Amino acid sequence: MRFNTSAQRFRRRLMKDVTLHGQTMKEGDFVCLAYGSGNRDERQYPNPDVYDITRKPRGHLGFGGGVHACLGTAIARLGVKIAFDEFHQVVPEYQRVADQLAWMPSSTFRSPLVLDLTTVQ
Repeated sequence: MRFNTSAQRFRRRLMKDVTLHGQTMKEGDFVCLAYGSGNRDERQYPNPDVYDITRKPRGHLGFGGGVHACLGTAIARLGVKIAFDEFHQVVPEYQRVADQLAWMPSSTFRSPLVLDLTTVQ
């Protein structure tokens, strides 16, 4: 979720004036929260562009945060675990067919158009 979150950005309207890094944004302004960029912030994550399956990221924005935190976080994590466990029972060894993925053309959501897999004999 940190490395390649599906929700890349969302637009919000400021409810009060906010100053960040010397830049003041006014109440009523629209801002774009770039989750994908925030999850690659080198101030927060060492080597942010390296995928490390053993990394235990804390504070990533994959499920939102604050009042906009996803209420279904625990259900989503459990659902993915169950789906992968079931898939691995049926297809214990597999690999991706293509080296590169084609991505959905969207700056808001990120997902592959197709994920072709083949079994390994």
